[in-house]
Amino acid sequence: MRVILDRVNKKLRYIPPHMLVRLQHWIKQLKLIGIEELRKHPGYRDKLLKGERKGQRCIRLSKSWRVFYIEENDKIIILEINHHEY
Repeated sequence: MRVILDRVNKKLRYIPPHMLVRLQHWIKQLKLIGIEELRKHPGYRDKLLKGERKGQRCIRLSKSWRVFYIEENDKIIILEINHHEY
C-alpha cells in the first residue's frame, strides 16, 4: 500500500507535532494491516463522505483534526488535513 502526501506537504508544517505522530501511526498501520482492516478500527471513525466530497473518505486524528483521502488502485492519496474549530 502506497501513501501519497504530495498535495499536503506544505500543510504538514503547520500541524502540531502530536497530530503528526498520530498521522504517522495511521500510515504505519495502513501499511502493516491494510486499509480494509484499518477501517474496522473504531478510533479513526473512517467514513465515506457525501455531497461535495462524494467519493472521498475521512478519518479522525482527534476531535478536531481530520484527514481526507481517496483510494486509487493500491494507493491512498491524502487530499487534505483539516482542523475544525468548535
